[in-house]
Amino acid sequence: MIRLVIKVIAAQVIRALDDVSGFRDTYMDALEELIEAKAEGKTPAAPKTERKGGGQVVDHDVRTRAVRTEGQGIPRRER
Repeated sequence: MIRLVIKVIAAQVIRALDDVSGFRDTYMDALEELIEAKAEGKTPAAPKTERKGGGQVVDHDVRTRAVRTEGQGIPRRER
């Protein structure tokens, strides 16, 4: 029974991978633009990058020590 389930799942994955119409090769697009710009003697434009909001920097070592010392009468370091 398990082998049958695995075969069905494998077939679904293969079918899903065959349909690449929803994907676009942006690397090749950027490479073609770069080559065309260089061939025309132009300075290539800087790459376009997407930045997703900045994250919060966490000092995990301090957090770990704080968790270990909770309830042991040792005061936690204030932020």
